[in-house]
Amino acid sequence: MTEIVFAVGPSGRAGTDISGMRGLEVRLSAVLEMPVRVCRAPDYDHLEQMMISGEAQFGWLPPAVFARLEVQHGVRLLLATVRAERAQFSSALFCVSNSSIRDLRDLEGVRAVWVSPGSCSGFLYPRLALRDAGLPVEALFAEETFVSSHQEVLREVLAGRADVGATFVRGRPPHPVPSDLGGADIRTDGLRILCHRGGIPSDTLCGGPSAPASLTKLLVATVQGLAGDDVGRRVLRTLFDAEGFASASSEDYLDVRRALAVEEAGSVV
Repeated sequence: MTEIVFAVGPSGRAGTDISGMRGLEVRLSAVLEMPVRVCRAPDYDHLEQMMISGEAQFGWLPPAVFARLEVQHGVRLLLATVRAERAQFSSALFCVSNSSIRDLRDLEGVRAVWVSPGSCSGFLYPRLALRDAGLPVEALFAEETFVSSHQEVLREVLAGRADVGATFVRGRPPHPVPSDLGGADIRTDGLRILCHRGGIPSDTLCGGPSAPASLTKLLVATVQGLAGDDVGRRVLRTLFDAEGFASASSEDYLDVRRALAVEEAGSVV
């Protein structure tokens, strides 16, 4: 093996700021004593394939991607992202503030935009919230599209190309407001939240089937140590939009597996 590839997806700041990627490459290359390349996948499907094929030995995976790959391909959970001092986050379904959509009963026949079928906050959990409200999700919308990133979901709704969208909620507010939505580089004060759902376990640092066992402990220790200095904290902030990483258990992701099963079945299981 001549290099280690660490794959990241299109969500969060990884899609807009490469300084964190380069910073992580420098830190990991020095500790592992071999070249490390941080590679950004354009969407979750490519991210999955990089891990499955062995093109990437390690990856920063959204919770649903991890949950699926663990069962089907033996991807191993190493750490979970910590934000706002915890390893969970929330999702929200939203519209523009002057929309005629006032509550969930007005969703029939509108256009919805989602991040990806593999996004918890941008697809799976908002749809669980709609099912829990008794709405027929499969027949609810006139049009549904996927745009691969949270930033693009926000832009589609703000531009009027979609009526509702879903994204993550920053921090841990009990009652989120529009400024809590999605990427911090897009103004969201012109939006209104229709519903939100919490309890989503955090993004994961994982080892793929081709991850060398001899390097895994070193990589884990290095990533956990990023919070200990200014340069490392900058990598955490710009690449992972996080405060750090913590230990996690596969059992923390049981509800994600339920959400995937519900979506695949088209009804609550």
